Amino acid sequence: VRTTTLLLEDGGRLATTVGSSGANGGNLSIEATRSIEVNNSTIAADVGSMDSPVEAGHGGNIEIQTEQLKIKDNGRISTSLNGESTGNSGQISIDAEDIRLTASQSARTGIFSQVDEGGEGNAGHINIVTNILRLTNDETQINASNLRTGAAGDITIEASRWIHISDGASIVSKVRNNLEASRPAEIDITADRLSLVNRGSIDSSLSDGVGRTGNINITANTVEFDGGPEGLPTKIQSLIEQFSVGRGIAGNIQLNGVDNLTIRNGGFISTVVLGDGQSGEIEINARFIEISGVGGTSNNPFSRISTRIAEEGEASQAGDLAIVAEELILRDGGRIIADSSGAGAGGTITVEADRIFMIEAASLSDVSQEVNEFNVSS
Repeated sequence: VRTTTLLLEDGGRLATTVGSSGANGGNLSIEATRSIEVNNSTIAADVGSMDSPVEAGHGGNIEIQTEQLKIKDNGRISTSLNGESTGNSGQISIDAEDIRLTASQSARTGIFSQVDEGGEGNAGHINIVTNILRLTNDETQINASNLRTGAAGDITIEASRWIHISDGASIVSKVRNNLEASRPAEIDITADRLSLVNRGSIDSSLSDGVGRTGNINITANTVEFDGGPEGLPTKIQSLIEQFSVGRGIAGNIQLNGVDNLTIRNGGFISTVVLGDGQSGEIEINARFIEISGVGGTSNNPFSRISTRIAEEGEASQAGDLAIVAEELILRDGGRIIADSSGAGAGGTITVEADRIFMIEAASLSDVSQEVNEFNVSS
């Protein structure tokens, strides 16, 4: 499809679909020199449907090039494995100067490459190149998850200027059972500025199964978290959920090349095990870091960088936490913490900074029942 402007609205659909077993889907390429808007409509290269699953069908890829891309109010770009279909989802590649995803109602909106709960196969990768990417409001997602067995897809985003995730929007990679996958999927984000505001989140998680989540890698000049006046959870998190079966391994979180990192009002970076398993490591290299303010809920009491093993975890192991900075400021309840409330062992906390300031109930501590090592140098 080649055009100047493409508008899909009110149930519009532009799609290639695998509708019969053994077939492969066709690729879908769209080039719009000015803009593409998907409003309560779909651009898709899916495999099967909830009512009509197919076997061994491989979905086609979607490639989009435009100046401005808007996805609104139940609008979707999708390469998903639907229902009880088997096969692999296709990849999504988007190159656009300005991308805006927003939902004004409780309807899933965004970019999806998924395997449904009844399906069997691998999710496709999502690759985005842009100047500015904005995700706002609940149910707005970039999602490459696998809700059955197999691998989730990688999510790779390169933004020359700004990525803004706010008001419940999220970037998500979720798996249930990926032991047979060659490797866990990763989230790689490169931007000049990354902002997570008022419940905005980047999540990699494992639930209801056994396996491991992928790493989250962030390279940005400025990274900022702000839970807003109500101190709502605003986060980058690698999580093993409580109801996972067997031992899970959470992926690592790495922030590199950061000039300024600010975490305020209930924002946090965390690797967490709520069930049985091993939390990932956190490694942060930044010139300036400030962690300040408290959260607004009992489950999110303060701004923090943390590795955590919950009380439900049995024989679990917390990951190590390493921070290198020129200046580190903890104020107004901000914390760096390795918290093992269950039977597992705490990891190693290492902080290297030229200057460390701790002000007004701030804390840099390890509260695990079994401390492996704790090092601070300045």
